Formats: sequence, structure tokens, C-alpha cells
Amino acid sequence: MDDLDTPRHHRKRQELKKQKRPGRQRCNWTLWIPVSILVLVAICVYLKDHPSDVAHWGHTSAVKTSDKNLTHYYKDANGRTMITPWTKDVDKSLPHPEYPRPQMQRKAWLNLNGPWEFDCTSMTGTLPNLNATLKRTITVPLPVESYLSGVFQADASTAHMWYRRTFTPPSDWAGSRILLHFGAVDWQATVTVNGQRMGVHKGGYDKFSFDITAALEGHPGSHQHEVLVQVFDPTEFSHAPVGKQRMHPPRRPSGIFYTATSGIWQTVWLEPVPSAHVERLDLIPDVDKGQLSVLVHGSPAAKGLKVVVNASTEGQSVGSTTGFVGQAFPLAVPQAHLWSFEDPFLYDLDVTILSGRNSDGKTISGSSSSLSDSSSSSSSSSSSSSTSSSDTSAASDAASRMDESDLELLDSASSGRRLLKQHAKAEHSAAAGTSAKSDPARSPDSVFDAAVKDQVDYVRAYFGMRKISLGRIGGEKNLRPLPNDKFVFHMGMLDQGFWPDGIYTAPTDAALKYDIEVSKQMGFNMLRKHIKVEPDRWYYWADHLGILVWQDMPAMFWEDNVIPEPSDQEKQQYETEFQMMIQNHMSFPSIVMYVVFNEGWGQYETERVTKYVQSLDPSRLYNPASGWVDANVGDLIDMHKYVGPGALYPTSTRASVLGEFGGLGLKVDQHQWIPEDSFSYEMQANSAQLETRYSGLIAQIMALMASPEFSLCAAVYTELTDVEAEVNGMLTYDRQVIKMSLDVTYKVHSDLLALSQQLNVGPVTVDQKQLKKAVAAMLAPNKGEKGYVAPPTEMAEQARKAQIPFVAVQQKAQVVESGGSSPLTTTAQYQQSDTFDAATKAAGHKVAGVIHAIWRFLGRSD
Repeated sequence: MDDLDTPRHHRKRQELKKQKRPGRQRCNWTLWIPVSILVLVAICVYLKDHPSDVAHWGHTSAVKTSDKNLTHYYKDANGRTMITPWTKDVDKSLPHPEYPRPQMQRKAWLNLNGPWEFDCTSMTGTLPNLNATLKRTITVPLPVESYLSGVFQADASTAHMWYRRTFTPPSDWAGSRILLHFGAVDWQATVTVNGQRMGVHKGGYDKFSFDITAALEGHPGSHQHEVLVQVFDPTEFSHAPVGKQRMHPPRRPSGIFYTATSGIWQTVWLEPVPSAHVERLDLIPDVDKGQLSVLVHGSPAAKGLKVVVNASTEGQSVGSTTGFVGQAFPLAVPQAHLWSFEDPFLYDLDVTILSGRNSDGKTISGSSSSLSDSSSSSSSSSSSSSTSSSDTSAASDAASRMDESDLELLDSASSGRRLLKQHAKAEHSAAAGTSAKSDPARSPDSVFDAAVKDQVDYVRAYFGMRKISLGRIGGEKNLRPLPNDKFVFHMGMLDQGFWPDGIYTAPTDAALKYDIEVSKQMGFNMLRKHIKVEPDRWYYWADHLGILVWQDMPAMFWEDNVIPEPSDQEKQQYETEFQMMIQNHMSFPSIVMYVVFNEGWGQYETERVTKYVQSLDPSRLYNPASGWVDANVGDLIDMHKYVGPGALYPTSTRASVLGEFGGLGLKVDQHQWIPEDSFSYEMQANSAQLETRYSGLIAQIMALMASPEFSLCAAVYTELTDVEAEVNGMLTYDRQVIKMSLDVTYKVHSDLLALSQQLNVGPVTVDQKQLKKAVAAMLAPNKGEKGYVAPPTEMAEQARKAQIPFVAVQQKAQVVESGGSSPLTTTAQYQQSDTFDAATKAAGHKVAGVIHAIWRFLGRSD
């Protein structure tokens, strides 16, 4: 027991009270006041330079970052603004004016992009009063963290955010159901219209909508209506799908993770529909049977109604049939012209719901078809925002009309073939920064005014006839992926989908298109959309330009050891978002594969989850685990190797692919996001050295592909563009510089693809010298990645198959872990940051875990 608690101490204290004691020594305020001021000043200076730390500590409202710190994100070391070729083309009054749902078009719609009122509140923020003005302005659909949004606020994702605007529906929409569509909001969105709560949506990558008709009818005679959106985005403080988003502070290296995206980041729009209407189309080609499976999902009033579908090309019908809403039915496509990356041929599809008796026995008349065959002015109206001027209203009016530039889906399929031929010409190396001209479009009236008798609803779509399967070719024993029953090597790039000016949102539609165009100009035939989901228009361009797409499911945040496995709630959210991703992309022919997990991030129950998502869409291939943690399920066995290349042996049921390799870096002055922290997996001195090294990697890949033992089928190079601190892109982050000659890349890729197609006939000669180099690269530890060495089990398996003692591999790995490196790996500064990151991570793990647990409790209270 402490002496302070003893009776003896109590008696002593009483005796002291009776004694005359000297007075207490007074505080020397002349010293403490200036010291306190200095401490406060130091804290203010720190918070000014580290605004995101405030958000991390308090988890309340986001703190506005000063312009001094923001310039680090948007300007290079010389103070030059890092802009893309399309930054200047962004119309702040109406960004992204294009029709946002190209796979299912209606004529009437109203774009709500542009200026919205905006504010950040604390986690306990309450619903603003109806018609209350918010303090700030944001440009929708740009993320809060982006320069183009006008907010440019880092770490706003730690707060609840509010968006507000007003709108006026066109007068001729009277009598229709009004749908409010959101392309994507990261992460949780609560939508209120005229003070009535429409609903809550969770998930940062899938589209959603609400029928707001009742909320509008509750305000008769009102010309303006209010929409209010509350957003909460926890990013890495929740084990939700976030991809590579992280809330790292300014001026610190982001490594392989990047600036977070918060809030509305895809188009917001209104659409009038009849009560019985099409909600979604599932268009699945069956090349073997020469038909297209059509499933028309409809509103409750449309269930059981008859549907007429007609396929055409260049205005000529090639087949038509009838079916019923809610039931899959076949559409014969005789002598189908197949879609491929070489010849991206697409058919137009007209879908019409007819009047009749629905599944509930209610008679639905065709009188509600007025929206489908109305004049082009049906979608033009005065759209006003409480923050807009008359100029903004005029821009919104103009954008709400669907003119020829908005009807790109009606392009003839031959236009896509012409674009492809342009890519294949020798002048692919010229003027890499220019984009192909827009495809011609037919008059809108020639399509939407072709009304059918008794028509209830009408939409225009497109489809491609293509097949993707696993099979054996040329007498080989191993499986390979076969587009349209023929093997061609999938030579692709890791496409992160980040932009220096818009973060997750490309500045313009032309920018989305360019990334695919330049990939084809370099000779790639595939892009792996890496743990991000793009707007529909990106897949539209992939379909029309011709590129194979591996679509990743965005990974959950999982970088702590506090919780070994996702909770049941987290698993359900992941699988729900996965389901929505597949449903929303069912009809895009360019998507040939889904990637279920990446490098073990949030990975759980791989076999069950893979089989579940396979059941949602069996027409595509599935990669269960790209890199690191394999599971004997799905269609592929996938290896990651830096620099590589490498390959795992295929199995009796799965083909072998190289999900990531390369990462060759080249710094380009005045085109780096964080010059002092730029890194790659292996830095090159100049473009010539980069071209030589890259060509050597492709030669090794050709040997692995031709080898009857490895039978490598695909390779994904890291990466399409630099991203923030990473400088291992084919292009700089701002898309201003292509680092290698297009002639060089086009030739090496063309040689690779040509050799792969020869395998359809029979075996080809294997370059044994290059194969030995590839095997040696496989057995080498991974370079450059912070704290990562190939998993021992993976390396042991490689060593066993190559008949090399595993002890030698272990010794080599230990050298790298102790600081050894290749002369071309990384800079001294990067090695120092490795040491710092490892130490801080080890010291802060437990503290981070406690904070994480508290945050999850507070953030999930609803």
C-alpha cells in the first residue's frame, strides 16, 4: 500500500497543518506566457503543413488545406501546373455533358452536372433546412480532393459532406415517372428531394437511382425542386472496397497507393420514364449457337409485358424476335460478324415494350409512350442551380438536348473498324498526343421517332458477338484462353485510372478515350482495369475501339493485423458490390475476365466467393487471385513478378498468366507529381535504355509463352501511366509524354501477338536463351516494392520446378531484405524511406488498431 493511504501519513498531514509553513512559490508567468505562445504557434504551423493529421486525430470536419500545400499536388518542383491535354477543355458549368448510359439510351434526359452548393460538417452534422444555402461551391462530378472540383481539399473523406442544388423538370415530363440517377458516389450517399428522404446507397463504384416522382408531386406548382446529398466516406477507416485510395498526407510518398476520392465522382442526371419501363438489359452472346441471349429487366408494372427486339447494322435489320419482360429469350444472329480487338464490330439493338396485360393482370396501354417518340425538344428545359448564373442555366439547357454528338452509340460499326485500321498503320508513331476524330452519328429523330404501334417504352442499345473460353490448341497439353476459339496472347497494361487534375474522374470524355487509343497505338490488345470501376463511357470506348478488358473488383482496405478476416457484414458488402459490378457490365463485350482478389488484400474464402461470382455471369473468365495467395478455383493461375517476367505452371483446369510485371521507371523532368519521392521497381537512365530493357522483357515473355511447360497466356505490364509517386508508366501522369517510341513498342508487341497466333497451328521454336533468362528472373526476389519479397512458398515451388536448391533462393532473398539491391532498382532516398516506413509501421500498428476499432464503431453507428 502506498504511504499516502496509511494512517501514519494521515496523522503527519494533520500535524503539518498546525505548523506555520512558508507560502507556495508562485508561478513565473513572465516565463510561461511566452513559452505557451510559442507552443501554440508551433502547433498552428504544424497543422497548416499537415492538415490531414487533424482529420485523422479528430475525425470531425475536414480541414481546408492551404494553397501552399495544395500546389504540391498540382504543380511540379518548378511551380509548373501539372495539367493534362484536356484540363483546359473542362466546362465548369457543365462538365461531362455526354449521355452517361450508352448501353441503354432514351431520348429525354437532363444533365445535373456543374456547380452544386457544398459543405463539410462534423460526424454529428444534421440535415440542413429545406432551401438552406450551403457555404461553398463544388463542380460535380469531380471528387472533393481534385483540382477541377474547385474544392481541392485533401482528406475531406474523413467528414460527412453535403451537396445541394435545385432543378426544374421540363414541362412535357408531366405524367411521367422521374428517376434521379447517380453514376457513382464514394462511399455512402443519403439522398433527399424536397425534404423527403429517397434512400441510402452504400458502395463507391456502382450506379444507383431513385424514383423521385412523389417528392416532386408533393410540391405542386413549384418550378424549382431541391436535391440534397449527404456523403460519408471512411476510406481506410473501414474495410470497404476502396481500391488504391488512401488518405496519405501531403508531401509524403504515396508508394503504390494514391490520393483518395470522396463524394460524387460520376454524372448525376434526371430521366422521365413511363410506369412500365426497361430498367436493365443483359445481352450475352452465344457464338456457338449463333444467337444473343436477351433479358429485359423491367419495372414492376412492366413485368410480363411483350418485348420486341431488332438487331441491325448500318440501318439494315439482321434479325428480330419477341419475348417477355423478366424472361431471357434468344435472338438469332445468323452468320454473325464477330467482335474482336482487331475488328470491334458492333450491332445496334432496338428494344420496345408493347402494351398489354402485365404479370399482375393489369392492362398497360401504349399511351405512356409519348416520351419515346416526342420531339427532340422534349429533353430541353430550364435547369437551374441555386449557385448558377444565367450562363450556367443556358449551358444546362443546351446540354439536356441529345444532339448528334450525344448519340455516338448509333455510329455504324464500320466506323470502329476504320479507327482500328488507323491504329494499325505505320504512322502510329506520329503525333501521339492527338486523338481520333469523333465517329459520325445519325440524326436523333431517325432513331427515337420511329415509334411502334402500342409502344410503352423504347431504348436503343448495342452488342457484340464474341466468345471467350478455355481450351487447348495445336496439340498442346495446357489450357489457354481462346477469344472466338483462337488463341492470341493477352498483352496488356495495368490501368489505374487516376488523373492529376480529376483524381478518379477523367477531365473529359476525350481523355477517357485517349487512354485506350494510345494503348492500341503502342500495340497492346488488353488493359487490366486495376481495382477501380470506370464510368460506362470508358467501356463504351473499349467496345468501339477494340481492347480486351480484365476488370478487377476493387479491393477492400486491409493493411493492419488487428482483424485477421473481414466480418460477416464486410463480406456481405464486398459481395454485394461485386454483384452490382457484374450486373452493371453484363452487356459490354470488351470485358472478358473478372479478377476476384488482388495480392491478398482483404482476401477471404476465395473458393466460395469465386464460385459465387462465376454463377452471376458464366460467359466470362474468372481470375480468383491475381498474385500472392493462390486458390485452386477459377480459370487462371496468376503470378506477380517484379521486374520479372515469370510464370507459374498451369494446372489441368487453369491457364497460366502473369498478372503484373515490369515497373521499369523513367523520370521525366517537369512531368513528375512528387519529384523528390519518385520511385519505380527498376529505374532506367533514359528512353533508349528503357526501350532496350523492355524489349528484353518481351523476348523472355515470348519464350515463356512458346514453352510447352509454362504455356504463358497473358502478361500485364506495370503500367499505363505514372501515378503520383510512381514513375513506371508508359506515359507520364499528365499524359503529356510517351516515354518510349511507339515504333518500338508496336513492333515488339506485334511480333509477340503474331507468334501467339502461330500456336493455333502447332508448336513454335522456343528461344532457350531467353527462356533461361526468364527462369532466372522468376527465381530472383521482387525488386523495388516496399518490404516485399516473393512469398517463400511461391519461391520454393518455382525452385522445385526449375530443379534449383531452395536454400540458394532463400539466401538471395535475405540479401535483399538486409538492404542489398540491383544497381538499377531504387535511389538512396527511396531506400531510406523504406527503413523509415518499416519502423513507423511496426511501432504504430497497435495504436492504429485501436483508432481503427474506435472509428469503425463511430462510423457505423447508423
